[in-house]
Amino acid sequence: MKYLLTLLMALSLVNLMLTRPTPEDDGGTSEEPQTQETTGETTGSDEKKGASEEPNADDASKTDDVEEKGDDDTAKKEDDGESKDGEGSEKSDKEKGEPKNDPRETYNKVIEQLDQIKVDNVEDGHERSELAADIQRYLRNPIVDVIGSAGDFSKIAKCFKSMVGDAKKAIEEDVKGFKECTAKKDSNAYQCSQDRSTVQDKIAKMSSKIASCVASNRS
Repeated sequence: MKYLLTLLMALSLVNLMLTRPTPEDDGGTSEEPQTQETTGETTGSDEKKGASEEPNADDASKTDDVEEKGDDDTAKKEDDGESKDGEGSEKSDKEKGEPKNDPRETYNKVIEQLDQIKVDNVEDGHERSELAADIQRYLRNPIVDVIGSAGDFSKIAKCFKSMVGDAKKAIEEDVKGFKECTAKKDSNAYQCSQDRSTVQDKIAKMSSKIASCVASNRS
């Protein structure tokens, strides 16, 4: 009986020793997680550090780009300002130092005045036709020819101040003479309309006077 008790105690002690973990197992188990955690922390720290450094480089690059763009914009504005100032000064010098040269404008303004001389209100067709031909031949054509080389209308404007009024007066006098002629016995409209010497002479003198004025003032 005593022998059996001793045997059971020995078996229990052996079993206890077998089930107890060894110091090597404890050390290996406890150190591996620590190493992994340390490695993970180190890797995470390096990644965060690298990530934090990369934006800094991009920010610096963006800052340089913004500064360069700002310098370019400033230089461009300065160049534009100088260009505009130069154009403005050149334009001002031209306006002050050079006479205006626009033959088309001169032509248009003279034609506007010539167009005011009308014979539409003349009742008789023969008289109206003859007057229109006289004005075209002795007034419009010579005036258009003489203003061909005139570029600045302001210099010759005074030559046309009385043209419209004088022409209308000449037309009225001719119409009056025509009516007096047709009122005579044995006269007719055609014959009376053929006496053109008086009105033609008046219109020709007007045209000659204007041409001389333009020639002496256009340059």
